[in-house]
Amino acid sequence: MGTSQHATNLVSSGGTVDRAMARDRRLAARIDDTAVIDPSGERVALFPENVPIARVLHKIAHGLFVLDYRRNPGREAFRVIGMFPYSIEEQRPAAIFVSTFDARFRAKRWKSVQAGAFEYIFVRHPASGARMLCVMDFHQDVWGVVESPSPLAGQPPAFVGQPTLL
Repeated sequence: MGTSQHATNLVSSGGTVDRAMARDRRLAARIDDTAVIDPSGERVALFPENVPIARVLHKIAHGLFVLDYRRNPGREAFRVIGMFPYSIEEQRPAAIFVSTFDARFRAKRWKSVQAGAFEYIFVRHPASGARMLCVMDFHQDVWGVVESPSPLAGQPPAFVGQPTLL
């Protein structure tokens, strides 16, 4: 389940996931079918269902973009980069992780919908300054990263200089 203490608490006896599995046997069977136990029996790997997760990340990022920038570029302008869990073995891409910090390596300000449950930030794409990334932090357990257009894309350039009359 990863090495996140929050995720471990959810799965432990009496946690949210444990209670959900007790109420719905189909969910328990679905999780049991996808779980892979290593030969030593000490670790269990659960593999997420990537297609439904990508759809949800895509919709959330699009909604946050519209909410923050009051523009609707269309959902086709967004591309899911991935979902990266917190763990001892860092899996979050270094370039994306570093882009959430400023030049003095202080964390940029995240927008908090509910502290510790859902926070997000729009940052410049490290490989392309013309695009943005929506980085979403879910329960301090997993990051969802979606590429989005620049909020200024498609707008006429800002007026520079004095107008001239012909």
